Amino acid sequence: LFLTIILLIIVITGLDFAACKIYCQKVNDYFQQHKSKTSDVTVVFFGDYNKNLGPGAETLKRLKHTFDLFITGKTKNIVCVGGSGLVEITGESGAQLMHDYLVKCGVSNENVFFDTSSYDSYTNWEEARRIISSQRWCSITLVSSSLHLYRLAKFAKADTLDLSFSPYSDESFESFNDYFSVRKWIHHEWIAIAAGKIFPEQYYRKLLIILRNIQVKLSRSRKSIVK
Repeated sequence: LFLTIILLIIVITGLDFAACKIYCQKVNDYFQQHKSKTSDVTVVFFGDYNKNLGPGAETLKRLKHTFDLFITGKTKNIVCVGGSGLVEITGESGAQLMHDYLVKCGVSNENVFFDTSSYDSYTNWEEARRIISSQRWCSITLVSSSLHLYRLAKFAKADTLDLSFSPYSDESFESFNDYFSVRKWIHHEWIAIAAGKIFPEQYYRKLLIILRNIQVKLSRSRKSIVK
């Protein structure tokens, strides 16, 4: 029985590795065909936070890439979105944390905008669209991981905007070490895609709010432990 379980784990892991590799190649091919270009504004999406409730490793990768686009003249303005759950814990949204980071890096405060209410990819995009419309920008670049942008492209492209995508990395992998480093994010995207297709939009959003509230409670507990 023990050997059977071990064999089953090996087979499942191998199949998952192959599926992840094929999916990453598909994502990479998509962005090879859709190169980023100079734009009026770049929208950067909040990814995660660290144990001190500051920008996490994933978020910092997105921010550094966004800053590079700004400093090299490939974008004129930046919109930060996401992470509204942190407002109830720290008083600032994840988007505001990203705004503060970029300003400290040297981006003018007049060129960085942020929202305080979005909590998932759909509401992130809705809030970004609201800011974009108010400023009357025409060309937009979206920044995130390639895996996240691949999902975003499916509904963002439905808008009549001049969109381009600039992932911070290709998230490709050739070994099991690479596989383990990106597996969590690949599975996260698969679950999000599947949930979006299975549940009607109103129920999908209710589910996201429930999950967000759970995450907020866990983060509050973590903050009290840190103190």
